[in-house]
Amino acid sequence: MSFLVRPAILTRSTGCLVHQQPFRHFSIASRALLQAGKSPQSASTALASHAPESKDRRATPVQVVGAELPAAEGPHYQDQMTVMTDNELTHPSRIGAWTLFNPIYTQAEMNTVKIVHRPTQTVGDKVAHGAVKLLRRMFDLATGYKSIPIPDHLLKMDPLPVKELRKKGLLLSEKNWLLRIILLESVAGVPGMVGGTLRHLRSLRSLRRDGGWIHTLLEEAENERMHLLTFMTIAQPTAFTRALILAAQGTFYNAFFLTYLISPTFAHRFVGALEEEAVRTYTH
Repeated sequence: MSFLVRPAILTRSTGCLVHQQPFRHFSIASRALLQAGKSPQSASTALASHAPESKDRRATPVQVVGAELPAAEGPHYQDQMTVMTDNELTHPSRIGAWTLFNPIYTQAEMNTVKIVHRPTQTVGDKVAHGAVKLLRRMFDLATGYKSIPIPDHLLKMDPLPVKELRKKGLLLSEKNWLLRIILLESVAGVPGMVGGTLRHLRSLRSLRRDGGWIHTLLEEAENERMHLLTFMTIAQPTAFTRALILAAQGTFYNAFFLTYLISPTFAHRFVGALEEEAVRTYTH
């Protein structure tokens, strides 16, 4: 029969108890010092008879961050915050192009960008451009858009006679512009998502890298979606507009999905022609 005893009991003259399994393991030197009744600084006295079994840490006062202690000199000088006035916040040194997260290009850098056009050579190129032209006419008819050039003498007027141009049918109203833009942006985010999804699945099937196309296409889809959400802060679409978006998205997504499965090259040619038409729309 074995007993678990404290090391202090082993120092007594009654050696009838056998200490076979100590409660805590000590080094040989520490055990010899404890059995000899000595308690030097190097010896552990955590289990001595006069040592408390436990210490209540809840009695220790909780230190509050930022509170001044008796020996403290106050908060650190770097922690002292100053309140800035409106004049300081709107100072030209605190605002400008450098505060934007996107790349900033100079006028000289933007002038180096040349307007290019890929000529239609193959039958697929001609079909892609023809399909975009057909969709453009249908979209213009649905939104009431007319591609009529505005005379130069009206464009030079300051301010621009917007009401007069709208009466003549040369400009769309604010409501029709928002309807056109919301419909266009809701469809513009489809090609990137379809292309990224199919290339992702092909990379999984073929067990090969994609070369960065997946991320590029998905990023393009995200960019178009953010355009839509930006215009959503200006006006909320009606129930009729939502129905048009649902019909256009359901039709275009499935048609483009099948097109990309059959011929990815034709699908990319179609998107290229579509972006050229978008440039004409936004620069009119």
